[in-house]
Amino acid sequence: DVLVVPYFHALDCRLATWRRGKWARRCQNAELPLHLWLYLGHYSAATAARHLFLASIEPHNMHLSIVGQPWVMSIGPRLGDGPGGHLLVPFLVTDEAFQPTAWPDLAH
Repeated sequence: DVLVVPYFHALDCRLATWRRGKWARRCQNAELPLHLWLYLGHYSAATAARHLFLASIEPHNMHLSIVGQPWVMSIGPRLGDGPGGHLLVPFLVTDEAFQPTAWPDLAH
């Protein structure tokens, strides 16, 4: 079984920045990552690897309590060494020059 945790991490960071009036690395001003676990009734050390966190922010901006989870899906690449189980969702690129059809030689 997989337990999906849709967490609007980017929105939480932006709201925390607005409330406190300044940006902090790794979303340190956000309080929800510290209290999120109370709302996850099935989360424990034994089930952590079954939770897929859908984080809407780049890993280098994530709160450490989120980026350190065994299974995270995020936007953009993770910088540095981290735990396994990180799934990458590339940024949406609509520029025709960057589409696979722009390189016919690579299609073979």
